[in-house]
Amino acid sequence: MIDFSWSEIAVVILVAVMVLGPKELPKAMSTMAQFMRKARKMAGEFQGHLNEIVRESELDEVKNAVTRVTSTNVGSEVEKLIDPSGEFKRELDETISTARNEIESAARIDSPAVNTPTPPAASPAVSALPPQVGAPV
Repeated sequence: MIDFSWSEIAVVILVAVMVLGPKELPKAMSTMAQFMRKARKMAGEFQGHLNEIVRESELDEVKNAVTRVTSTNVGSEVEKLIDPSGEFKRELDETISTARNEIESAARIDSPAVNTPTPPAASPAVSALPPQVGAPV
């Protein structure tokens, strides 16, 4: 802002009264006030347009950031943070494959026992009869 002291303002008023005269001074002040209103209005519009440009650029930055976040594979990023060298994943894969092989080999060993025929069960009619009293056991 322009900074005037009271003495500078008094000098400007004194010069204006001497140059313009007391008769033309009110008209000159009115014209000057209109000029100041227009200048402030233009400055306000300019500031508004600058603010809009800044807001749009910030929105573009936010939009780009959101796009980057949504296109990022969160699983791979977490995996990189937890196991950057991949050593844990290799060990886990080896453990899983070893466990699968052991389970498959155990299933192959147990499979012949499962296929062996079981002896026929006693007929349900005989086992469902209650024992007779006095009959030899």
